[in-house]
Amino acid sequence: PKQCQLAFQLRFFENRRRKDIAARMGISERTVEKHLAKALLRVAAEVEADGEPSRRAPETGGERRHGK
Repeated sequence: PKQCQLAFQLRFFENRRRKDIAARMGISERTVEKHLAKALLRVAAEVEADGEPSRRAPETGGERRHGK
């Protein structure tokens, strides 16, 4: 979690690129992506736990049913 937190802070508070984060942390860009994904999931879970609705993109696909 510490690495996830650091990657998240560097990306979203310091606006660093994944390449820069990877170099600073001594890990691959792919690992940075994984840390960011974990961190974002955790943030989303915390927001939902606080009673706030998730801001997920609307699901698409499938047919829409029209009432007749």
